[in-house]
Amino acid sequence: MKLEELQPEAVVKGLVVGERATVIAVSWYGDHTVRVTFRTAQGVDECLLSRDDEPRLDITTDERKWPMNAAGHSFKLASEAKRIEMERPSPSPKCMTRTQNATWDFNTVAT
Repeated sequence: MKLEELQPEAVVKGLVVGERATVIAVSWYGDHTVRVTFRTAQGVDECLLSRDDEPRLDITTDERKWPMNAAGHSFKLASEAKRIEMERPSPSPKCMTRTQNATWDFNTVAT
């Protein structure tokens, strides 16, 4: 990417190792050097970049690992299904019988 593509609110890989950074401000010093102020999970920082740094930079989208863009009714339906599943009682020891091959059988009830 070119240094000219660095604009406020751009999300850039390569400013900080292993993280994406959101550009806050860009200040040019001549034609070949730029000071970039950016925000990461660690806080706000700045750095000087030259044309030599262009190959390691890449503009990305601000995608999240777990996007929160699903419909609300789908979440409500899934959470209700999970609640019903958790409400169902687990088999108690009274309901378990031992079969002849020494395994527990949960489908038959001891009498």
